[in-house]
Amino acid sequence: MKMEAMNHQGTSGGISAKDIGKNANDSARQVYRYIRLTYLMNDLLNAVDRDVIGLQVGVELSYLTVPEQEMVEEVHESTGKYPSLEQAKKIRQHREEKTLTKEIVRLLIIGERKKKTTVTLKQDEIKKYFPPEYDEQKIRTVICQLLEEWSNQNH
Repeated sequence: MKMEAMNHQGTSGGISAKDIGKNANDSARQVYRYIRLTYLMNDLLNAVDRDVIGLQVGVELSYLTVPEQEMVEEVHESTGKYPSLEQAKKIRQHREEKTLTKEIVRLLIIGERKKKTTVTLKQDEIKKYFPPEYDEQKIRTVICQLLEEWSNQNH
């Protein structure tokens, strides 16, 4: 179906995308999506064919140049991940803004690692608020309960 649509694209009197879609129970828009996929490099197209990448993601990635698509594939090879639709749209946006780099592709696909928040309080800062029989677990439980109450009141 894709090949037939490509062969007749732009010819007068030929079969239209609407006709092709009708014959295959697809819309003309869907036929145009299939045509757009022909701009994907083979590795990405195969991933779409295997349903590893969704059709819409494939369409978004098809607007990238081959070297840019290769960056996506290299990130996949090192992380095992392909972009979601939202991530693919952001990748395409960076491409259009001419700011796309392999590092941006990697960050968009795997996400920035969020720094773990750690708060350390000294024992003498805490102990003055608790009876001497409270152990570490009991103190932690009370602190978490108090923080939960505070969060509910302030958010």
